[in-house]
Amino acid sequence: MTTLTVRPSPALRWTGIIWKSLAIALGYVLGTMIIGVVTGALRLPMPAIASRLDPQQALLSTFVAGLVYGLVMGPLSAQLPIPTWQRITLLFALAYGLNSVLNGLEAVFFSTYVAPDQLITLLVVGLAQLAPAGLAALLFPPSVVTTTLGRLASATLANRSPLAWTWRILAAGLLFVPVYLFFGMLIAPIVVPYYTEAAGTGLAIPSFGVMLPLEVIRGVLFILILFPLVAVFRGPRRRLWLWLGLVIAAFIGWAPLLGGSFLPPTLRLVHGLEITADSFVHAALIAWLLGVGHTD
Repeated sequence: MTTLTVRPSPALRWTGIIWKSLAIALGYVLGTMIIGVVTGALRLPMPAIASRLDPQQALLSTFVAGLVYGLVMGPLSAQLPIPTWQRITLLFALAYGLNSVLNGLEAVFFSTYVAPDQLITLLVVGLAQLAPAGLAALLFPPSVVTTTLGRLASATLANRSPLAWTWRILAAGLLFVPVYLFFGMLIAPIVVPYYTEAAGTGLAIPSFGVMLPLEVIRGVLFILILFPLVAVFRGPRRRLWLWLGLVIAAFIGWAPLLGGSFLPPTLRLVHGLEITADSFVHAALIAWLLGVGHTD
């Protein structure tokens, strides 16, 4: 078994985390505004909900979402002893993959305000996440850079055969589906009326024949997006579980729901609790199946 010893960043002061996260939030607002100008110049088809957003409320919601990015991305960046540009790439890939790709894909099927041809717009808008990723990597460096993303990934992959990795990745991806359905069923009595009866929400529930293959695809994409973090992270398995849970919950749920000012508050709260719960259960499965070189 190949192992690498890394030196984590020293404990961060809360005051530093807060002011740096505020700076990251401001950067996210600026990045979103710049991308907004670009999408307008390119005349990309915008979701119908965009015309109904109050500019001031949207600005505040974007700032709050950026604060979530800062509070999670920053301390995570300090745990990664790899070069700055690699930390930027990894943090951006996590935020863009989870929020823009996976949430955007689901929005096409679970709403009436995002048409299939508007998915490209959501993916372009998601480029604004490069701003918090870059700022987090710069403002939260590790105590020392000891290795590279490539070396860590190679060391992780060397622990198992290609066949073993294949079935574990598929299992971790497919197990997302029962976790997703279980927690979704728990909150169904509360949220289903918003999808089927409440006028103006723009929400919809696809048939099970559409939902099941969609979530299978999302489950596998989850693992492909998160695997670089699994490959880079060194430390106790419970710490890997904690960081995976935080990343999934923050990028899939907290940031978009806090930024989704157009959604009813009750729906945002209930979905937030649901996503938090299933994120940490899903993270536990990923850490158990894919974690290597982690001591408890």
